[in-house]
Amino acid sequence: MGMPKGSTQNDSELLDLETKHQVLSMSISNQSHLETKIKVAWETKASTEGRWLREAKITYQII
Repeated sequence: MGMPKGSTQNDSELLDLETKHQVLSMSISNQSHLETKIKVAWETKASTEGRWLREAKITYQII
């Protein structure tokens, strides 16, 4: 079948290509995590014992 036209010719080129692939994959992964924002809204409620409790309502917003 033969080697593809754009393949690497030696180990150093292969290592360079793998490094570029890992950097690109990490960049895409980090970008997707940063696009998710977490919104926390605190609500104060009275408990059955007369004390006040703070509850968090957490919502996720994907941009």
